[in-house]
Amino acid sequence: MKFGKVNKATLTFIFITLYLLTSFTVFSQKDSLQKSKTKAELLDIYLSAGQSNFPVFSVSQKDFKKIVPDSKLMAGELMEVDNNNYHNFPYNDSSEGGHYSSVPGTGFSVQGGITLKLTDNEIKNVDGPWLKLGFNYFSYFHLLNSGVYKTRTRHYDTMYYAGTNVVERDSVNSGRIEYKYGCQSANIEATLLYKFNDKGIFSVFGGPGIMIGTNFGASAQINATQFRSATDVIVLSPTNKLFYNGSISEDKQKEEFKFGPNFSFGVFIVCGVDMRLGNTVAIVKRTHLFAEFKPIFRGNGVKGGGFQQSVLYAADLGLRYEIK
Repeated sequence: MKFGKVNKATLTFIFITLYLLTSFTVFSQKDSLQKSKTKAELLDIYLSAGQSNFPVFSVSQKDFKKIVPDSKLMAGELMEVDNNNYHNFPYNDSSEGGHYSSVPGTGFSVQGGITLKLTDNEIKNVDGPWLKLGFNYFSYFHLLNSGVYKTRTRHYDTMYYAGTNVVERDSVNSGRIEYKYGCQSANIEATLLYKFNDKGIFSVFGGPGIMIGTNFGASAQINATQFRSATDVIVLSPTNKLFYNGSISEDKQKEEFKFGPNFSFGVFIVCGVDMRLGNTVAIVKRTHLFAEFKPIFRGNGVKGGGFQQSVLYAADLGLRYEIK
């Protein structure tokens, strides 16, 4: 799925979001201008890990050929499959085929970094803005995953005799190609956070963020399978047939192509809950358990495949330790 034109509704939503965020930040700074500090302070360090879920987009065989132009498996007749142009042959021949649907993927993610306290502003128990700086890593995931198949069945295509009995043969030839492209990703990220009830045992937080980095360890895999079967039956009468012989053969081939690093970026909104582990012993009082959820709009560069975009959902569980 490549970038298309951005519609007016999307641009309006982005503009309003940025306007409200800017207005809220300016208002909060003006409201406590007399008591705010302008020097950033290191507040905590954090580390978390979790699961990421993302859609995997189908890609046509024509577009995937651009990613792997040297593939021999994708140069055959099967890759000319037209999903809208299958038909039934008269009497004893039939053909069918189409495309495989993509399957959503699940991966592992980890992030860590520091949080800077930008001001001492507080409006109705809301602290912020705080700046969260760190890195993230996403395990190997498939951006693209699809395939094509084609099956041709010939009924009674061969007749021969076994003694005095007539033997008829049905043959089936089936071809399948599955192709997918995947990579890992590492990024630096920055999040502008606001927290509610930060001094309590429980607090909630949220804010917008951005990440930029690289995808690496990219590879494309193509798996091709040719399946052939033959079934022979003895014709005792037009309505009475007896199995006589059968054969099955299967041929599998695989290609894999490696790619160098490419560009990746993302924008997201984070929301989460935070729990202080204690309120007496200092080291426990400074330790927090938190859980957060991030819908991420992410883009990844693919050599020969343009710029692919997707929306993924990351859920993390982690610990943070207050420095002061």
